[in-house]
Amino acid sequence: MATDSASLSSRPNGSRSNRPGSDLPTGSVSPKSVSPNNNDLSIREQQVLRAAVTRYIATAEPVGSRVLADACDFKASPATIRNVLGVLDRAGLLYQPHTSAGRIPSDSGYRVYVDDLLTTGTRQRRRRFQQVLSRETAQLTAEADLEAFTRLLATLSDCLALILLPAGAPQRLRGIQLNLLADRRLVITVLGDHEIPRAIAVTLPPRLLPSDLRPMLPMLTQFLNEELAGCFLSECADQPLPWSELDRQCQQYAEFLEQALTQLVRTHCRPAWGHLYISGLARVLTQPEFAALERVQHLVRLVEEERSTLLALFEDETLQPNTVNVKIGRELPDEALNHCALVTMPCYGDRPLGTVALLGPTRMHYEQAIALTEAAVAHLSTHWLSE
Repeated sequence: MATDSASLSSRPNGSRSNRPGSDLPTGSVSPKSVSPNNNDLSIREQQVLRAAVTRYIATAEPVGSRVLADACDFKASPATIRNVLGVLDRAGLLYQPHTSAGRIPSDSGYRVYVDDLLTTGTRQRRRRFQQVLSRETAQLTAEADLEAFTRLLATLSDCLALILLPAGAPQRLRGIQLNLLADRRLVITVLGDHEIPRAIAVTLPPRLLPSDLRPMLPMLTQFLNEELAGCFLSECADQPLPWSELDRQCQQYAEFLEQALTQLVRTHCRPAWGHLYISGLARVLTQPEFAALERVQHLVRLVEEERSTLLALFEDETLQPNTVNVKIGRELPDEALNHCALVTMPCYGDRPLGTVALLGPTRMHYEQAIALTEAAVAHLSTHWLSE
């Protein structure tokens, strides 16, 4: 670890260490951007960055060196802290909204804070939230209970709370067929429970000859049916297949068939989403980040009229199941939400069960939002999602 604050440099990848204080078996907050991590920062730089982010989250006011010197026990002068703030600024972790102002965190600064600098209090916060949720929403047996539960999440987080549940039972794969057409196209057809067949036609790459593939089709069809029968349609492309058990003639089609299955799933076999529970719009709009009318209008329109755009936040293929995922600022796909952060946790058992999410400004209380999201998923898993 560097000891000289002037030695700070950015890393070319987005890897990170596990978030301290998490005792979930999944054990991490999913990283989503390229930024320095705490191994690039001296101890003092970590302390100052953590203090600056924490202070800005609490006050929404740019943070200066004297404020940090007075509020934190750094055993350092304001001049020394000012130098460290300058290093963090040049690294892109903090910036000044204007020349004479203090500094505020950038998206990269929030990312380092979330991935590496959260305190060990998350576990205790999660337990306290679980106690509150159990006391206030002990029964989750009807839609009205879920609406009340979503309102409680919004109240506890000061964020827009969202719970997305799948529609009905997910479909399992019952059969798969491969048919080769005369124009070098292979048709892959899958059949699920009580479903009409879903098919996609893909063109063979030049390296694969129809005359070589045709006699292999019965063996490949049998192999795919034996390995994939019974898995959920939405997940059949993610199943590891033991291609090495087949002879070399069949193995040459492995990459092509896996890519075709992935395309089929993305096109036709996504989980069907049911009801989206939303609460907290009025609460989140009181945050100073939504003082601009255009931001208010966009978020209201997103919630009330553009549900497809909102649902796209849940369909992001980078989201890790049973893990807290944090997307910050420009990591979100909608440019109009670049001033926001989204904390999500997709819940899976042997099937997609639902997703809990909190949407707020990038200045959200991340430690609280992460702990509350984990507690909410645990509570729902016990009282609703497992049903």
